[in-house]
Amino acid sequence: MNRLYIASLIAALTIVPATAHAVDINSAAKVQTSNTLLNGTSHIAINGVLDDRSFQRRSSNRGQRARGNRGQQARGSRNFRRNTVRNRSNRGQVRNNRIRQNSTRQRVRQESREVRQSRRNVNNSRRTVRQARRNNGNVQAARQNVRQNQSNLRSQRRDLRGARSDNRQFRRDDRVIRNDRRQARRDNRRFRNDRAFRNDRRQFRGDNRRLRSDRRFKGRNQYFYNGRFHNRWKNDWRRFSRFDFKSYRKRNRSIFRLGFYSSPFRSHRYSRFGIGGYLGSAFFHSNYWISNPSYYRLPPAYGAYRWVRYFNDILLVDIRNGYIADAEYGFFT
Repeated sequence: MNRLYIASLIAALTIVPATAHAVDINSAAKVQTSNTLLNGTSHIAINGVLDDRSFQRRSSNRGQRARGNRGQQARGSRNFRRNTVRNRSNRGQVRNNRIRQNSTRQRVRQESREVRQSRRNVNNSRRTVRQARRNNGNVQAARQNVRQNQSNLRSQRRDLRGARSDNRQFRRDDRVIRNDRRQARRDNRRFRNDRAFRNDRRQFRGDNRRLRSDRRFKGRNQYFYNGRFHNRWKNDWRRFSRFDFKSYRKRNRSIFRLGFYSSPFRSHRYSRFGIGGYLGSAFFHSNYWISNPSYYRLPPAYGAYRWVRYFNDILLVDIRNGYIADAEYGFFT
C-alpha cells in the first residue's frame, strides 16, 4: 500500500497540465517513444503528440487509487483499533479464564489433598483396628495359656492324689510283708529247734559237697558239646601199634603226598603252631578237615575235635574256639 501511495505522488508531480507551454508540447511531440512509468505502462506518440486524454484518465485513476488506498488505510486503522479493543476485551476474558482455571486447579488440589488425608486417616484406622485385633488375639492366647495351665495343675493334683493313695497301699503292703517276714522268722526258729530238721540239713550239706566235687572232676576231664558230655583229648594214642603212622608212611609214600596247600589268605606264610595255641577260624574251615583219619593211621576225633591240615602239618583243633589240642609236624611229605 505504501508503494502504491508513493507511486501515485510521483505520477501526480510528473503529469503535464493542459495549459502547458507550446515549447514544451513541441518538445514533447518530438519524443518518439514514451517514458516508462512507475506502473510499467508506456505512452506511444501519435503524430508526434501524446494522447492527453489517456494520460488524464490514467492520472485520475491513480488519484482514485490513492484515495481508495487512503480509505483502505483508514478503514484498516479503524479495524485495527476495533481489533485492539476486542483483543483487550479478549485479554480480559483470557485473564478471567486463567484466574478461574487457577482457582479451579487450586480447588482440585485442595480436594485431592483432602482425599489423600482421608485415605491416610482410613489407613491409620485400619492399622489401629488390626493392632486391636492382634492385641485381642494375644489376650485370647494368654487366656488359653492360663486355662491350659489350670488344666495341667488339676491333672497334677489328680496325679498327686493317686500317688498318695498308691503310697498308702504300698504302706499297707509293706506292713503285710513285714508281718510275713516275722512269721517266717518264727517258723525258722521252730525248724532250727527241731532235731529232725537239723539232721536233714546236715544230710543236704553232705550231698551238696559230693555234687560239687563231681562237678569239679567233670569240669577238668570232660566238656559238653552237641547235647552230651565228652572226655577231653589225651595224647597217649601214640603208644598203640594200630596208630603207628610213621612206619605206614614209609611203606606208602604216595598216600601222604597231597596237592598244593591253598592258604585262605594270599599273603599268609607258614608259621609253626604249638600245642595250647589257637588257630584262626579260616584255617580250620571244613575244607581243611581230614574226613577219614584212620586212612592215615590217626585216632578218630570225637566231640568238638577235628583233624585239620595246615600246610604239611596236621593239627587237632577244637572247632569251638580254635584251641590246638595235639599236633604232628611234617605229617605230609
